[in-house]
Amino acid sequence: MIVRHYLVNTLPENIAMFAGMCLYTALNYFGQRFWALRQIL
Repeated sequence: MIVRHYLVNTLPENIAMFAGMCLYTALNYFGQRFWALRQIL
């Protein structure tokens, strides 16, 4: 019961943190690819 209450309370924070992590990883990945392409060209 306590665990469920804790999960429900922190769910929006977990989603926001997960979304931020995904966005950061995606931007980092595309940034590296773009930089590599720019250096080749």
